[in-house]
Amino acid sequence: VRELENIVQRAVILTRSDTITKSDLTGLAVPTADRASAGRIMPLSEVEKNHIKYCLDQLDWNISLTAEKIGVHRNTLRAKIKEYNLAKK
Repeated sequence: VRELENIVQRAVILTRSDTITKSDLTGLAVPTADRASAGRIMPLSEVEKNHIKYCLDQLDWNISLTAEKIGVHRNTLRAKIKEYNLAKK
């Protein structure tokens, strides 16, 4: 149930319309690296870092759109990017 809830939350964040479609759910499976860590308790900061990185990658590092989708101000997102030393691939 928790995994389904996470997939739906990601789809809500990443959808570009008012309706979630099948294409919004494509590729939302947990990456292999996350599956390895699924059995352990991660610090909230690590979860936040991974989520921000994932959202930025999905939205082509569009800071304004990513900030809007995850519900934070652009300046807050920029501060988190700096705090976690995140960089575009």
